[in-house]
Amino acid sequence: MLTPKAGLEVRRKAEQALRTLCEDEIPGEAHIEIDFSDHPTDVIVQRATENDLVILGLQKIGRAKVFGDIVLRISNETDTTLIMISQK
Repeated sequence: MLTPKAGLEVRRKAEQALRTLCEDEIPGEAHIEIDFSDHPTDVIVQRATENDLVILGLQKIGRAKVFGDIVLRISNETDTTLIMISQK
């Protein structure tokens, strides 16, 4: 999810990072989509209802990793399976 104001270079880097992650973690070809919105939670909730699985990163506040508003809203408004991932 990127803001519609994201420049071409930001978009290119985001897509490349996703492609690299997919190549490293997923056998075969992966379908990558990047959405653009000033209201990411609404878009993510809508997309979650269209899919069987949503993978999101944990939000980091200070040193603690927490479930943010987006995750809580998806879990409350959909029946979609969520997997939370985190960096070290």
